[in-house]
Amino acid sequence: MSHGESRSRQGLALLVAVLGTVLVCASFAFAAGEHGEGGEHEHGSGGPPVQAADADRCDLGFNTKAYNDRARQQKTEAPTPSWGETFMRHNQRELWKWNARQLTRYWFNFNISKHMWDGMRKSGHEHPLTNHWNSLTDPVACDKLKQQLTDTRDFAKQYPLLRDSVKDGFTFVTPWFAGAGTHMGRWELLDDKVDPKNPEVLIYDGNDEDSRLVGVMYAVLSDKRPSNVFVGGNDVWHQHRGLCFTESPVAKRIFAPAEKIVIGSESASNAWCKDIWQGQREDFASLWMMHVWVVPGCENDWGLYAHDHPYLTVPNNVKAWKKPEWRGCGTNTPPSAPLKMETNELNVPGKLTTYRSSQLTWKEGGTTVASGPVAAMLGDHPTGSAHTPDEGHLAGDLVTEDGFTGPSGAWKASIIRGKDGFRGDVTTPSGVKATFTSAVAERADCGVTMTTTATKPDGGTVELTLTLCDPGKRGWFLDPLPVPGEGERLKIAHPAHGHAHADGAVTYDLELHPGPAHGTNEDHLFGTATTKDGFEGPAGVWNVSLLKNLTTKAVTGYLKSPDGLKTFNFTVDHHEDATTCTGGVTIHATGAEAATPTDPQNPELTICDTAVTAWFADHDHSEHPH
Repeated sequence: MSHGESRSRQGLALLVAVLGTVLVCASFAFAAGEHGEGGEHEHGSGGPPVQAADADRCDLGFNTKAYNDRARQQKTEAPTPSWGETFMRHNQRELWKWNARQLTRYWFNFNISKHMWDGMRKSGHEHPLTNHWNSLTDPVACDKLKQQLTDTRDFAKQYPLLRDSVKDGFTFVTPWFAGAGTHMGRWELLDDKVDPKNPEVLIYDGNDEDSRLVGVMYAVLSDKRPSNVFVGGNDVWHQHRGLCFTESPVAKRIFAPAEKIVIGSESASNAWCKDIWQGQREDFASLWMMHVWVVPGCENDWGLYAHDHPYLTVPNNVKAWKKPEWRGCGTNTPPSAPLKMETNELNVPGKLTTYRSSQLTWKEGGTTVASGPVAAMLGDHPTGSAHTPDEGHLAGDLVTEDGFTGPSGAWKASIIRGKDGFRGDVTTPSGVKATFTSAVAERADCGVTMTTTATKPDGGTVELTLTLCDPGKRGWFLDPLPVPGEGERLKIAHPAHGHAHADGAVTYDLELHPGPAHGTNEDHLFGTATTKDGFEGPAGVWNVSLLKNLTTKAVTGYLKSPDGLKTFNFTVDHHEDATTCTGGVTIHATGAEAATPTDPQNPELTICDTAVTAWFADHDHSEHPH
């Protein structure tokens, strides 16, 4: 990157500063004392995850002690009042000491970052500053996650400086934004696949060639939210719907090398994008992104997969531009240095169980056709046409490893467990499928072993043995199946009086209601909640109605007592994953008894039905105060 290009960048920054003079003046007032809206909207199910005891955990070494302390205390709120305060607040006494170039850099970075933030707020796609974390206790899973993150870091540390990425074909995807840094990527890598060993984007702490690596980003094109990439399911995908892209010669010369550059977010109007940047606004609803902070010296106190990094503030960016000691999150730590995460078994040699391969054997007529070590990449398959809601489904690949004899590659496996036992199939890499209708599962030292006799399409039989070296899968095979309705509850709290009108175990029976009780722009879940022994309050069958507006995604409803004398109208303000059953949802609402509408009666419903959970997946919490 030449000195001429650096001067051109400063020229563009000055141009933007002039164009945004009015906005800058407002920005100073905002930065000095704004305590208003923030970017702390929680997506999806919300609610703090339950943390296991430290003695049982193997995952503390994936985050900093500061983050783990917050997770232990279930402090999932942002650590500061707002995104704006965190990343753009400045010390005015220091500001007036800056020279013209520093002020120009500040104005440019401030305005472009505030534009991005305003866009996220206005569109409802702003991100929580701290990400949730579900603790891990299975050492095999922790070891796999450690290997995945090691692969990610091994890739990233090849590019310690921005100029290193340029030499390998990376170009500017975005200039520097507060909280997110500068994104360098290769557009040809953007597709519908994700490889943990090869992140599509590298993140730096500035726009100049000496900027330091601070993190990586994965990007994928998908019409729906992508699956988790990393073991543990704590990685978080995000979107920016509506991006301003520019391919103007001036911008491409300033941010060289570049093909097209993202210069604005959801708030960018077509006119702003075209007139200021000679660009165009694209919806890009299929683009999903995920940040991973695995660079030593830039460990993130807001979480390994947090959307933003608290070091990447506008004032720090200006300091780093002038002082090399402020580069790389202010630590000057090389990307090859040890990560400074909380010390536990992950950091102590010999303390963590090493990865053990699973084993697959395929015999025909007493002859072993294939046998040996495999990497079992099996995960829970969502409810679908292949099974009923009360069945469990493991599906995925058994990938052969060194020492395997027989056809190498990915063996497809599908295992369904229902009340009558196991059924499923295993398919060879060449496509030969062996189907079984029953199987025996037994505990193994490293996990669980399943044996079965399967049938091929030509009528031949196959003796299959699969040992999954994953203790976390034992429960799926060996624990008793959940009883329908187990873990479901109904509670109607009376906060003003300090007691509950109703509280206890119930069994829900809900289905989509197609009748005339709602409009064409509404979805209606309707059914019953039948009380169980020990229920406190009116016992019997409660009527349940849940109505969702398909435009706003807001949910309202009512509960009617078994005697028909009381009806409780409510509005759902938020929901979260149920802790009493897998795949269920707990719904929190505010409302009142119809006969006394000013008297608060707040329902809480825990429903262990994955279909109901899915129905709530797009419920917009921002429609309700909480």
